[in-house]
Amino acid sequence: MKNNLKEGTNCDRYHESSKINPNRSTYCPYFGVMGMRSMDFATDYGPKIWGPYADGGFAEYLKAPAKNLIPLPENISFETAARVLEMGIGYRACLKAQIMPGDTVIVDAATGNSGSCALKAALLFNPAKVIAVGRSQKKLEMVKSWAPDIIETISSAKQNVYEQIMEITKRRGADRLIDYSPPGSGRIFEDCIRALRTCGHAVIVGTAREPLQLMFRHFMNTGITVTGCRSCPRSDLAEMIKLTSEGKLDWSGLITHRFPISRANEMFETLDKRIGDPMWVLGIP
Repeated sequence: MKNNLKEGTNCDRYHESSKINPNRSTYCPYFGVMGMRSMDFATDYGPKIWGPYADGGFAEYLKAPAKNLIPLPENISFETAARVLEMGIGYRACLKAQIMPGDTVIVDAATGNSGSCALKAALLFNPAKVIAVGRSQKKLEMVKSWAPDIIETISSAKQNVYEQIMEITKRRGADRLIDYSPPGSGRIFEDCIRALRTCGHAVIVGTAREPLQLMFRHFMNTGITVTGCRSCPRSDLAEMIKLTSEGKLDWSGLITHRFPISRANEMFETLDKRIGDPMWVLGIP
């Protein structure tokens, strides 16, 4: 595709896949995250677009493109609004996994802040079972309480993940996999993907850095589909806000720690050192 981007213009105008399907907007080559970085490492266009919006949520003031803003209904709290993005990403991963009513869905790293949102989002699709894989037994027990008749849990620290999934599914395998594997847990992802049934779907949202150790013939023989998910379009955030406002999306149980901004250093230390086994840590202005 010829690059016609001019400084100060909206790159979506020139991103052909975004024109065809707005849900592909997060794969724009000039995609960036406010307060973090531009994802464009090859040209100077990405940084130029991202530069005016480099300040993130910890700045005293920040600015954002008006088209990025979504009005919040009066019945949505600050705590809920602070988590809409992660829930939107989990929802997008569920859509990409093509979850159907009655499916069995694996959520790997389901006890982290992002994976827990994906687990909540998966429940919107009326699955028969959601298999939550995680390391913390305490948090596994907590997420199971959200839907005890639907959610099954597997401790990746104590159990054979592949064998447990196969036992839960009566050796059939799961239909869908949403993977949030952090660095150092690539082997668990391999167990999960091997436990997919024929023609199952896997969506990778995690950041495991290990190479995948699966034979080529596994993909040929099973016909499974593997894809990635990077963030979510604004339409998903609007949908999360709408479902929340209508009382159809349950956010309870996600936040485990709350700190006023005056205790920001303690908040970051809690996250960094995993003090108190946190899932979501919220700074309240």
